[in-house]
Amino acid sequence: MAAENDFLAAVGAYLQAAGLVPAPKAVGIAEPGDAAELPALVLALESNTRPANGLGGSPALIAGTLRLDVCALLGADVAALSAAAIEALLAPAARDAVNRLLAIHATELGSIGAPEERLALRRRTVRFDFAFESANVPAEPPGDVIRTITIETGLTVATVDPASGAITTVEASLPDEELGA
Repeated sequence: MAAENDFLAAVGAYLQAAGLVPAPKAVGIAEPGDAAELPALVLALESNTRPANGLGGSPALIAGTLRLDVCALLGADVAALSAAAIEALLAPAARDAVNRLLAIHATELGSIGAPEERLALRRRTVRFDFAFESANVPAEPPGDVIRTITIETGLTVATVDPASGAITTVEASLPDEELGA
């Protein structure tokens, strides 16, 4: 989960510093707790995969769907802040500011919802597809031997008696060897 956390933290920091208008009072993964935290941007990963995992794959590459909920008391603030956040995330500067953001594009823009019971806030949801590579990757092992495998070797020697045609076999053992030692 380190790469996912890195991605959400980087996007949150970028949006916080992007000079959005109206300026969000809270940007992060937590829903606003009271009206003093509005307007707010709430980030979530709706789906994510690690497409390059496997032999030789990068364990820090993730791709998926970022959900951005724009919350405010007034519909006009939701509209203005969601437009500013979308513009900021789709700008070329986002790929520079969010280190290792490989790709991002908007896939869905929801309508501004009616006031919710809790806090009477209004919300608009925007979804983005993204690809991100985290720099927070555990160090690879230094290339040493992971484990040794003992190979038990043996040789079966068969001989034929020319006079009788009888076949005899003898098991001859060879010195055991360790692969990778």
